Amino acid sequence: MFPYCSIRHVTALFLLYLVSSLAGVEGACDPPPRLSYADAKLDSVNTYENGSKINYDCLPGYRSIPGTIRYVTCLGSTWSNPPTFCEVVKCRNPGEIQNGQIEEPINQSFGSRVVFKCNTGYRMLSKLNYRDCQSNGEWSNDVPKCEAQVCPPPTAITDGDFSPQKDEYSYQDSVTFKCNKDLALVGSTSLFCTAHGNWSSDEPNCKVFTMHSPFNIKNQWALLFYIANQIIETFGECGPPPALLHTVPIDGKSFPVDESVVYSCNKTAGYYEIPGRSRTITCQDDFTWSTVPEFCIRACDSPPRLDFAQLGQEDINKNIYLNGTTVKYDCRPGYKRIPGTDRTISCLDNFTWTAPQSFCQRRSCGHPGEIDNGEFEPTDSEFLFGSTVTYKCNEGKGLTSENAVQLWASVLKKSVNELQKSQR
Repeated sequence: MFPYCSIRHVTALFLLYLVSSLAGVEGACDPPPRLSYADAKLDSVNTYENGSKINYDCLPGYRSIPGTIRYVTCLGSTWSNPPTFCEVVKCRNPGEIQNGQIEEPINQSFGSRVVFKCNTGYRMLSKLNYRDCQSNGEWSNDVPKCEAQVCPPPTAITDGDFSPQKDEYSYQDSVTFKCNKDLALVGSTSLFCTAHGNWSSDEPNCKVFTMHSPFNIKNQWALLFYIANQIIETFGECGPPPALLHTVPIDGKSFPVDESVVYSCNKTAGYYEIPGRSRTITCQDDFTWSTVPEFCIRACDSPPRLDFAQLGQEDINKNIYLNGTTVKYDCRPGYKRIPGTDRTISCLDNFTWTAPQSFCQRRSCGHPGEIDNGEFEPTDSEFLFGSTVTYKCNEGKGLTSENAVQLWASVLKKSVNELQKSQR
């Protein structure tokens, strides 16, 4: 039987609650509860007598779980707790798309949608780029199709030609231009077909030229072409990107004009990017690299993950944790705050975090309840969040969810009677 406190420790409010709960045991129930996954087979009445049973049908997109009951019972003035008797319909693999892939995450439950995308160099041929999981467990429409991206032939140039010549060009195909004898090609010698179906740059031109001798610029090289003593084209490269303080070195011997590189801070050494600062430098027309202000700073790693708590909303989206930064945790569901404890940690001068206290403890679920003709285990003195108890009936006895509800009502009635006796 349930352990109970003496009347000295039970408030009048709690006693009234127990009495009122039992007062309706012999009454009538309102309409049964609405379920998100099933519809009740209702009669044309507003109340239901004690002992009435209402059956449910699974909604479209859900199916019955074998071996479960699909009804609730009126127990006085309340309905028995409905078991989970329907499960969501699952669709099978949505199919493979050639020259493409499915965007993550993939959910195969009823009502979910998977989105397909084509690989670089291909474009979506189908009108629909998705499939929906339907109530019958089948996917809508066919698997989308991708086709190769193509470019039209480039425009012919005056006093020159290009090769190879075709009716259309596939992604990454290239053409090479050349000028007639004694003419200089101004522009890009080669063009390639991009993933967007256009050429990488405009077609070049052919012009009369003179050439300046090549010269070096700090271990880089440049070549100038002249027409009428005016520079019409420069060719050259910047040397290797400079080594910046607290960054990861960038591979590469040299880069052409307008090429950019992006640095990363050396997180292994504890350095992180300052939000809003640029990390990109570019090879300029004078064959030197552009400069950027310092963008790496020493900081703490992300705050430690705790089993019993998570970062508060004001700290969870921070990108950097500087020296002196303090973050606050909130207890996870199933845990409660321990009064008088500190739920913050701070980034120290040595860029480590202070050790977090144990400021949350598991909530207690109370006693799970005794049953007649049966027992449960384990028989601990306290049952905390995450604990599990298993009931078993004595030989020849069985336990159902309906019996469990009736048992709870009988336990309440016995508790009230015992409290009333002690009050006399």
